[in-house]
Amino acid sequence: RIAPLSSLNTDIVPSLLPPGALTSCSNFVVEDQRLRNTRGVYPLFPIQIEPKWMIQFADPAGILWMIISDGSRVHAYRVENAGLFIDISPLDWQPNSTVQLLVHNNVLVVNGSASGLFFWDPGINSLVPAPGWPTDWRAKTVASYRYHLVACNVTDDTGRYPYLIRWSTAAEEGSIPASWTPAADNEAGDDLLGETQGEIIAAITARDQLMIVKEDSIYSLTYIGQPFVMQSTRLGDLGTRMPRGVCEMRGQLAVLTQDDCYLTDGTHFESLVNDRVRQELRKIKNRPQYRESSIFYDRWRNRLFIFGVELETDLLGPALVFDVEENAWYIRTFSPHYGLAYGYTQDAPDVLPPTEPPIPEDAVTWDTWDDGRTWDELSRSWDAYLSL
Repeated sequence: RIAPLSSLNTDIVPSLLPPGALTSCSNFVVEDQRLRNTRGVYPLFPIQIEPKWMIQFADPAGILWMIISDGSRVHAYRVENAGLFIDISPLDWQPNSTVQLLVHNNVLVVNGSASGLFFWDPGINSLVPAPGWPTDWRAKTVASYRYHLVACNVTDDTGRYPYLIRWSTAAEEGSIPASWTPAADNEAGDDLLGETQGEIIAAITARDQLMIVKEDSIYSLTYIGQPFVMQSTRLGDLGTRMPRGVCEMRGQLAVLTQDDCYLTDGTHFESLVNDRVRQELRKIKNRPQYRESSIFYDRWRNRLFIFGVELETDLLGPALVFDVEENAWYIRTFSPHYGLAYGYTQDAPDVLPPTEPPIPEDAVTWDTWDDGRTWDELSRSWDAYLSL
């Protein structure tokens, strides 16, 4: 621990700072206005593709799966079985898709920007086309809202409509919608959000409404029942060009822009960024791949992570982290990665095996389990697991 401090200071001459204040530091957290070390990391299991998109899914039998896609394949890894995986990519899956992974009514739904909409039945080793979804439809983003799926920024056989949203019929419990065709006896429908020129970028459920984010504005979609089913409302003229720059944060919407990060409940907009952090955000904005920047909300520890893309790669790098309870910003370094995701795992080991150099198989011989009940000891110690 060090003396109490408020946060990281980068725009003040060090000689003017109070004792204990910092001008540069990485891999710490602020708790009770004191510095603590961050948690360590440990590997779960090897994977065969790059995890550009990932989500954990618990099937109806209670089996935990980590669903991972690199845009060209979709793999399902069984968490409790050391990474046993199934390639669930459909036969007509198009490579280099932008992928969305979501759970609707306890059913895994996969949207491929170049492939269409699919769902997975764990009893079948492949994704299958979503019922009622026309084969020539594509959507930039799909969201789960109440018992409906909502497709945004839609392309069909007549052209591309970046302001168009379509919602499905209401699904039965434990299933996905059966139709997307509006009719007098169902709740399917569509709407155009064309008051501003920006394209629809993302859609996130927050409390009892679906927040639809465009490049230059935000709308809400609210269920009102028959005959209109849904009502769209324009909330404000703040938007983002970053598809991963939006997340739900305690019932509000967190939105990352080129030089700000703000929260909104649909009525009030609050900036989380001070001048010091804004300077760091501008560094992210100046990188060629800034549109791939990402934010992630850690709901267990009430912290918001902001990631920029490393230069000359498509991987994310260090994070700017905002601790909501402490009202403090800090920096956390990561090895180049594709992002964060929530999930349950097997219990973390107390120790981790050494990684460099590997121990040759013939260098260690174990005793058999005999009456003496003794084992030979390894010739080297295990690295300690880092924890808070």
